[in-house]
This record gives sequence, C-alpha cells and structure tokens, in this order.
Amino acid sequence: RAYGVFSSGGWLAESIFITSITDRHGKLIYEKHPSQKKVISDEVAFIMANIMKGVVERGTAQTVKQLEKPIAGKTGTTND
Repeated sequence: RAYGVFSSGGWLAESIFITSITDRHGKLIYEKHPSQKKVISDEVAFIMANIMKGVVERGTAQTVKQLEKPIAGKTGTTND
C-alpha cells in the first residue's frame, strides 16, 4: 500500500477486498468505493518512482527487465 503512493502520483488508497455484493437476481446489496487521500506531492512521487526504476534499469533487479513492462522496485535492506 505504501509503495503504491509513488506510482499513483502521491495518492494513498484504502485497501478493500470486496467491492460489491449482488443477490442471485443481480440486485446490488452492497458496494464499496475506496477512499483516497493525497499524502505526498506529485513531484516527490515522481522522483521516488524514478529512483525505484533505477533498481530495475541499473541495479540488482535487472533480471525483471525481460517482462517488458513498466517496473520499479526496492531491493535490499540494511541496518546500517
């Protein structure tokens, strides 16, 4: 959810699992739309997304380039 903020231009969306429920006749019983709020600026989201693209283009995740899709990632963690 947190990393999705970068690809969505700074918007944080509520996670939902069930979007709607209908009865056997197709009548809508329940419907949920995710709420969203702007948590970072467009500029910060753009910069972070591009930094994360570098992991795929030049870093340790280069093997996923073969998927030929727009991909960004975060690899590695350090306690230092």
